[in-house]
Amino acid sequence: MPGDDFLTRLLLAAPGILIALVFHEYAHARVAYAFGDPTPRLQGRLTLDPRAHLDWLGVIVLLMSNFRFGWARPVQVNVYKLRPRVAGELAVSLAGIAMNVLLAILFVVAAGLSRPLVQGPLGFNVVRMFGLAAEINLWLAIFNFLPVPPLDGWRFFRRLIPGFAGSRLADWLDQFGMFALMLLIVFPSGQVILRLLLQPFRWLLVGTVEGVSGFLLGLLS
Repeated sequence: MPGDDFLTRLLLAAPGILIALVFHEYAHARVAYAFGDPTPRLQGRLTLDPRAHLDWLGVIVLLMSNFRFGWARPVQVNVYKLRPRVAGELAVSLAGIAMNVLLAILFVVAAGLSRPLVQGPLGFNVVRMFGLAAEINLWLAIFNFLPVPPLDGWRFFRRLIPGFAGSRLADWLDQFGMFALMLLIVFPSGQVILRLLLQPFRWLLVGTVEGVSGFLLGLLS
């Protein structure tokens, strides 16, 4: 039954969803703290406890979008505490994406290594669970490249592009970006637009994950 198939897929995806979201925000918190900002520690974000990181709206969106678009509760960062500030801002903004790419590589390797070791339906589902976890982490990394608050791409592009912060586009995105993003996610045609916007980042990250995981599997097999 379709419902049973969705439930099975959801159960298999649950570990990947939890790991992807929690480790993403933990990476932001850890890197901000490493650059001198105590805010994540003071707010209890230097932990892998899911309760400190999950945003249930972001989780629901992740489920509605077939595990392609979603988010957790953003880590608050005091950029004036970062030393050096510019390098700190760029590192913090990319930390979550880098963590998800690393996790995607590890899960692809885990799926490849476990495939010949496990047999039967249980073994198939173990491999499938690793595969879904890799897919979820990869899509979360891709999605976060969008320059829309509260996503990571927003912090990155505001700092990287001269004159972007304070521009009319930046001000508009600050006010209405999240609303526009939700409209794109909710409607199927909007999801098509999102995929087109994210395609360059998808090519980059998929190539990275496939290349590195293939190299590691070659060494370990």
